[in-house]
Parts: sequence; C-alpha cells; structure tokens
Amino acid sequence: MSSKPTSNKYELIMVGSILLLLAMIIIPEFSEAKEDPIDVKLSNSLQLIQSQLDIYRVQHQNQYPCGDPKNPDGPAIFVTRLTHRTSEDHRSDGHFGPYLDGMPVNPLNGFNTVRYGTNPGTNQAGWCFNSATGIISSDVTLNRVMEQ
Repeated sequence: MSSKPTSNKYELIMVGSILLLLAMIIIPEFSEAKEDPIDVKLSNSLQLIQSQLDIYRVQHQNQYPCGDPKNPDGPAIFVTRLTHRTSEDHRSDGHFGPYLDGMPVNPLNGFNTVRYGTNPGTNQAGWCFNSATGIISSDVTLNRVMEQ
C-alpha cells in the first residue's frame, strides 16, 4: 500500500498547470468587464430621466413637459413640471408626479440644467432635450470629455 512519490509530483504539476491555464483565461475577462463609474452614472441618469419623460407623456395627453421651446423660461418650466405635481393639462394643481426629486447632475460636466435643442454637445447645460423627438441627451461631446 505504498504509493510512489513520483506519481504525486506529476499529479501536482498537472493540477497546477490546469489551475494556471484557468487563471490565464478567467482573469483577463474580469479585468475587461470593469466599467467606468462615470459612464455607468451617466447611463443610469439618462435612463432615469428618459423613463420619467415617457411616463409624463403618457399621463399628459401625449405631450412632454417642455412647453414652448422658444420660451426662454422653457427649460425651467420643463424641470418644474418633472419635479412637481401636475394635472393632465400641465397645471401645477394635479395629482400626477413628481417624476424626479430633482434633475440629476451630469457626471461629465457637473451641471443639472436642461436646454432645448437638436444638437447635444455644446456643454452649455447638463442635459439637452429634443422637443421634436422627446429624447434627452448629455450636453457634453466625447471630444470635450477627452480634453478634461
């Protein structure tokens, strides 16, 4: 019942080689899976705002909270309608909402403001709302982020 010591050495070498091979395969996958926390926060904020805009539209006769896009107070009205109670016809005496506690801060530029437009990326506000499509975007271009 004596075992050969040489067979144990070979078994250890084989097990060690298999473990090393598995580590070489698995470790790079985990290191590549890490996402930039700023990208995650931006994505989460955009999803939150867009989902609340869609709920607002459903509850308000298929209209977004933007009001008149040419009104200079339009973005402030937009935020007020999302952060306060509103009626179906957008008055402040309703039972819908609030949809957001406040506008989230854009993690790329630190702004929580909204502007209307079809060309996001001016870095004038945190968010750019396209009133024609109902899409909210970050108001920061990739080039501007790379410069920071």
